[in-house]
Amino acid sequence: MPKDLSAAVGSPVVYSGFGGIKVDNKLRFYGTNQTGSVIEYQTDLNLGSVSTRTLILPNTVDARETRMLRNIRPLFDGTTIHLYGTDGVSQLVHYELNTSGTVTLAENVTQVVQKTGQVYGYFNFEQPFGGRVYTYVSAIKQKDGTLRVYGTNGGELIEFTRDASGKWRVGNLTNDIKSTDGVKNDSRIPANFVFGAPSVYEDRLNERHVLQINAEGEIIEYYMLSNETQKRFHTQNINLRIGNDSLITNLRYRAAALASTAFVSTNSTTNNSTSANAAASVFVASYISSLDVNADGELSPLDVLMVINYLNSHLESNTVGDGESSDNRLDVNGDGWISPLDVLTLVNHLNGADSGLGEGEGKATSSDQQSIAATAIDFAFAELEHWDSFSSPVRKHRRPQRN
Repeated sequence: MPKDLSAAVGSPVVYSGFGGIKVDNKLRFYGTNQTGSVIEYQTDLNLGSVSTRTLILPNTVDARETRMLRNIRPLFDGTTIHLYGTDGVSQLVHYELNTSGTVTLAENVTQVVQKTGQVYGYFNFEQPFGGRVYTYVSAIKQKDGTLRVYGTNGGELIEFTRDASGKWRVGNLTNDIKSTDGVKNDSRIPANFVFGAPSVYEDRLNERHVLQINAEGEIIEYYMLSNETQKRFHTQNINLRIGNDSLITNLRYRAAALASTAFVSTNSTTNNSTSANAAASVFVASYISSLDVNADGELSPLDVLMVINYLNSHLESNTVGDGESSDNRLDVNGDGWISPLDVLTLVNHLNGADSGLGEGEGKATSSDQQSIAATAIDFAFAELEHWDSFSSPVRKHRRPQRN
């Protein structure tokens, strides 16, 4: 049954979105009033009682610089309550509370990183505005004690990191995905633009995923894989399956990992491995089916040849094959285009996947596979040198997206 937590006479009233957590069998909700003070509502799950109070900050902090005027995102790591919000001028503010509710730390993180020079991934003219984010941030605490907070500035994903030593830094991941390391780079690797409020989780493989939308309403994911020697973010437009990498390697592993951990958050205490593995199997089966161009139930070089033959015939005849029933299957990577990238996606999978091809009539031998794969790679890279997806006649209904 809904309960008005501010119904009691004299209870503080909040004017922002609020967030809630569970601590010691009590639900705690946090919001802000019109002057930037943080209001805490507590309800006891056993007694049903409700209490409210205004948080009191330590005397050593500047209350004006550490006020929160917008939506609050709480995080409980088992011993400490973390509150994150913005101060009304796009600066990130962070509080720490012990379980009794005493505020032990209040800091303006944006001002901290500016004063210490821990601002990465920004162009020179952007440096004075480093660490500015809109409201609605998302946070996690990793197993090694590192705090990560994510927000956007209207077009770019911003990552705040507090390492185990307590030092904060900020990186503009959209400008440069390598800025997560806190190292100034001469060369940048840009990523997909974003717009909406982010949501972050870390799965059982210790892989970090940040999800948000872009200005066109498409879902953008920034993710960091655990099986890479050099850790870095990758990005992809989930709707169009377009990312900042020319080829996304080890796709079968990626599909299985995402499927088995999509609903396992950092605060989960139990994992249903049976249902997770079942979900992974369904996801992988669906993905493998999307690579079976000729729908014969097998993944083989014949699927590669189907795409190559289609590209050769339509480039020469300068016709569009939108009416052919096989077009959707030929668009292997799902980006809305039939292009040499589809050839490379198939070859990449055949080279990296376990061989499921048996010996029998109509199935290619390993020597056939190697020969066709080599030919396909040569063809694809030769075509990519002069491929213009904006004017190519071999296209479908969807336009390419700027990454």
